[in-house]
Amino acid sequence: MAGLAHLVVAIVAVVTLLPTWGYGLPNPEKLWNDYRTFPVRPMQEAFLKALARDWPYNRRAVTFWQWATRVAVVFVAAEAIALGVSLVLSRVNT
Repeated sequence: MAGLAHLVVAIVAVVTLLPTWGYGLPNPEKLWNDYRTFPVRPMQEAFLKALARDWPYNRRAVTFWQWATRVAVVFVAAEAIALGVSLVLSRVNT
């Protein structure tokens, strides 16, 4: 049971910690490469335009990842409990 909980936590953590540009959010590296020769103002405006354009998707993504984080925390707690129970049971059965 603890091994299964550990596997689920690992999968959720890897998916949650992937780079944000993997999901279509504004990529600071792309903006930097496109606008590094310009003054700061056009770079700020480009970022804000991309943010406004992608706002509906970003809002859904943030909501989804908030829930994914909560699920990961629940699985971490379940894993800790399962490991504790398995340690106690291993001592009782010996």
